[in-house]
Amino acid sequence: MKKLINKALVIIFLAISTSAYAATQALLIGVGQYQDPRFNLGGPKNDVLALEQVLIDKWGFTKNTVTKLIDAQASHDEILKALKALKGKTQSGDQVYIYFSGHGTSRLDREMHMPLPYSSGAFIPADFPITYGTTKERYAKLIVGRRDLRPILKELDDSGRSVLVVYDSCYSGNAVRGLFGKDELPSRYMRIPTKNMSGYGLDDDEAVEFEIVPKGDDRYPYKNVYFISAASDAEKAADIPERWLKRYPTFDGKAHGAFTNALLGVLTGKVKSDFNNDGEVVYAELSRAVRGVLKAGNFKQHPQTLPQMKDDMTLLAMRSVLGVNKQLQQEVTNKPVSGPAPMRVLLDSNDKVLLDRLSKVSKLQLVTERADLVIRQQGRDFLLLSGSFDLIGKLRNPEIKTLIGRVQQELWKKEINTALTAHASFNMELSLSESNKGLVAKEGELIAFTLRSERAVYLLLLDIDSNGQLNILYPYTKSELASIAANKVVFIPGELPGQKIKVQAPFGTDHLIAIGFTQLPEALTKLLGASILLEGSEHFNLVDALLKSKQYAYGFSEFDLITLPK
Repeated sequence: MKKLINKALVIIFLAISTSAYAATQALLIGVGQYQDPRFNLGGPKNDVLALEQVLIDKWGFTKNTVTKLIDAQASHDEILKALKALKGKTQSGDQVYIYFSGHGTSRLDREMHMPLPYSSGAFIPADFPITYGTTKERYAKLIVGRRDLRPILKELDDSGRSVLVVYDSCYSGNAVRGLFGKDELPSRYMRIPTKNMSGYGLDDDEAVEFEIVPKGDDRYPYKNVYFISAASDAEKAADIPERWLKRYPTFDGKAHGAFTNALLGVLTGKVKSDFNNDGEVVYAELSRAVRGVLKAGNFKQHPQTLPQMKDDMTLLAMRSVLGVNKQLQQEVTNKPVSGPAPMRVLLDSNDKVLLDRLSKVSKLQLVTERADLVIRQQGRDFLLLSGSFDLIGKLRNPEIKTLIGRVQQELWKKEINTALTAHASFNMELSLSESNKGLVAKEGELIAFTLRSERAVYLLLLDIDSNGQLNILYPYTKSELASIAANKVVFIPGELPGQKIKVQAPFGTDHLIAIGFTQLPEALTKLLGASILLEGSEHFNLVDALLKSKQYAYGFSEFDLITLPK
């Protein structure tokens, strides 16, 4: 590996050769101009053009191997025609990249009433009749996942092609993220009018037949097809128009989807994605990097991948992105190590005493926008909110000392995450076992976590709950001190309904931290049987020292679980 140092920029060039590439074909579809201008989007055209350039410059594609359909070109018939042509342009072993940017819709919206199958979203092409036609006619004009895409993808999959499908659309208007904030950015969800249609010139609704697929019969049908979508079922995917670029800057200063902007940052090498530093970027690393960009930008969306970890029998998540064995070029800023950046806090209160106390807290910066933590007063109570305005926790009539202590707990959490991320040496992934809702779980639901590591590990799983309390979820018994095999998917606390955790109050955000050690730390044996760790206690100090130690090689994964009442 060569390092060329130019001022503060270190460019790391990894092996580049034509043999690093598989044969490739890309189909890039972007629709920002619709028949009804109220639904127009600023980003899709720029998304497609920027992706085309990145694929050519960095990933071994050529002008002849990239097909673009933009705005009016992306009609229903032309999209299907281009999709069906992919098989004839490729052969077994080739890489296929299919990308959609624009509005989506689905059956999930209770007010929409389009007759779509369960577990199947729909992409809205440029010629979709938004304000005229019967339901049957409009349903026929959607690009429906189960009806239109699955047969094409199944044929590519069965004939040995490796396929990456990326959606920068959202499929539900029923978002439950960021409920304590307001939506500034337009979303990529289109609510299609199908009821109370007077004034739209629409015919009456009529029945449309479709295959009803039971919710339980939705096994992942592919061996070589990997999906990444911009948001979960419970979130909206944001579009960043030109008027919001100052507040939400993009990698090239142009309008983009928030998800695609993050993806472009990763694919260009501007965002670190080779987390285990082995010179190869796999799909799990790509997804993790994109999620990190969106979380850092306080966007209310958490990209989803399929297959889910529990269904990934062929380890698709561990395959090289687009079949490229080496990341071509990664840019790393050479900054002096100065510790983690201060936590940005926005105080939504007129309490001058609290403002003064916060201003004296070390490693905290008071801001008026784009905060990491929002403190909002409601009468005598205070809400702690994330930068995306999800509820972290609620303090009822707290003393200022108690509130400051709770803020310091959030500081500790940020510092631990920064330290663990910096020194992790291999990939490990933690998620909800049923991850289609992203980060959200509702009261009464039964949940479990799935974990997979690329190396055999001894696991420590921590939960910082909505009250700021540190809890040990794993290990609890002596049997759980055993090593977990590499690439084995484990369910925590278990896969059976009776083993799962029931979501209940208090509601807010739980922060899950998984650390997998390649050697068994002595501290883990001393923590057996402990569950709640009080700050300053012997067990708490053991965990704090272990997390800050560089004695052991480890992998690391974390995510925020947002729990909501019914």
